[in-house]
Amino acid sequence: MGLYDYFHMFFFFATEILLSIFLLMPKKKNLRQGALWRVPVGLAIAYGSTIAAYFLVVGVGWNVWMNIFVYTLIFAAIIGAVALIYPLPIKELFLQCIVAYTMQHIVYQVGVMVFDTGLRDFMLAKMGYDAATWAYEGLLALLKVLLYLGLFFSLVRLYIQNFHYLLNRGFVIAMSIYVYVVAVVANAIAHNYVPADSYLVMGVFAGALCSCCILFDVLVVGGFKFVERKQNALLMASTYEAKIRQAEMTEKNIDFINMKCHDLRKFIRELRHNQHSISEEEFQVIEDSLRLYDTGVRTGSPNLDVLLQDKALYCKAHGIEFTPYVDALAFSSLDPSDIHFLFMNVIDNAIEASENIEDPSRRIISLTAYKRRGALIVEEMNYYDGEIKRDAKGRLLSAKEDPILHGYGVKSIEYIVSKYNGELTIDSSDNIFRLRIVI
Repeated sequence: MGLYDYFHMFFFFATEILLSIFLLMPKKKNLRQGALWRVPVGLAIAYGSTIAAYFLVVGVGWNVWMNIFVYTLIFAAIIGAVALIYPLPIKELFLQCIVAYTMQHIVYQVGVMVFDTGLRDFMLAKMGYDAATWAYEGLLALLKVLLYLGLFFSLVRLYIQNFHYLLNRGFVIAMSIYVYVVAVVANAIAHNYVPADSYLVMGVFAGALCSCCILFDVLVVGGFKFVERKQNALLMASTYEAKIRQAEMTEKNIDFINMKCHDLRKFIRELRHNQHSISEEEFQVIEDSLRLYDTGVRTGSPNLDVLLQDKALYCKAHGIEFTPYVDALAFSSLDPSDIHFLFMNVIDNAIEASENIEDPSRRIISLTAYKRRGALIVEEMNYYDGEIKRDAKGRLLSAKEDPILHGYGVKSIEYIVSKYNGELTIDSSDNIFRLRIVI
């Protein structure tokens, strides 16, 4: 195998896989810290594997097993390089790399069907080696550009729009391994056992492998849509439950306001009929009543101000100290409805936990939301009594009597966070519930 063959087979393979991964990468995805050294080291790993593959083939020889091994080596090195550069969860990393592999394989197999089933030999016979080689390379490059453009406006755009609806990990890993094994093994068999002039067999192999990759990508996008519908149904259920909770809180807030108004009317009647002076204690009651809505909530978003003031009023009526420090302008890039339901569910869960605490000094809710180094951060803390239950995967379980009809709050929070490819961490040690969201 000559240098040109190595360059064409291994270097172009790695380059096309990396290009596909770059196209699939969400544009807002940040690099890991230390990108100045991670990027060159990652590229060195990826392209270093192509050099290693070349020397392996030169030293050991080329056969079907070496074919499978060297391409697997290069692909594994590329996965490692991407993991070094981007902070992707393992499931997302694996899925993105295998979808990139199918993109490269679709482009490659279409090239085989167009040129390697007779056209290339025809060009060599009619044009001569040098002219045919230049024409072949130029037409192949043009075909690849057109195919990648087609994949970008079809598969890539759908993937980027829906990648946050990640599929079940077992399904992703099983299907990815299956597609990769079928593609790499079948391709190795075709290159090592099918004669170059067996155009029909080559075309059948290429068409079958191309169809397999396309089917996998269709299943991925279809799976995204299935998860999207499932999550939307969950969000609708969460919205319905949130509206019920909000209606109950509004009713209690109205009762609280009526009670304060009754106290004010009582003092006014006493002043009118008895004309006696007001004591310091009575002045304090009147002042507290007049400051009913003076919660000090100023986030920069009128809608969020209304929500937080409503929650603050409810907390005040039920002996809960609620301290929100929220910079709503930092969350302007998020959908307003997502912001509303995210904060609503976070606060409602904290209120529910605080209401079950008998000690008044522990009925405290702290909420902060701000932007730091380009990341949107939400932090909430509250005390709780009792036990927080989790499932086998560490996810919180509803403590209510009917978990089927309740417990959508945390699930809704998880869904909204995953929608923006964020991270949600929950710590419940020492009877303190700590929630942290980074988007």
